[in-house]
Amino acid sequence: MYDEFGHWHDVYWYQDYWHNTGALFILIILLLAVFGFVYLFQNSSKSQTGRPMDDPKKQDSAMDTLKKRFASGEIDAEEFAQKKKVLES
Repeated sequence: MYDEFGHWHDVYWYQDYWHNTGALFILIILLLAVFGFVYLFQNSSKSQTGRPMDDPKKQDSAMDTLKKRFASGEIDAEEFAQKKKVLES
């Protein structure tokens, strides 16, 4: 196709170029959105310490506290055994 000055221009090439570039741009935006949601979902399932909320170490932490209270004499052996049984169940 020639313009009024006699220069040849392929108008359809420009249309295809911008059409494909726009589709690529939309694809990149969608991929960024998906990765963003996945990142937010993974981080929302963690507590402030960075460990998952259902981390079994929380049970160990309670058991450690119980052992420290028993070691310091704050509770007696009978109370220690009762609370240990509750924590292990």
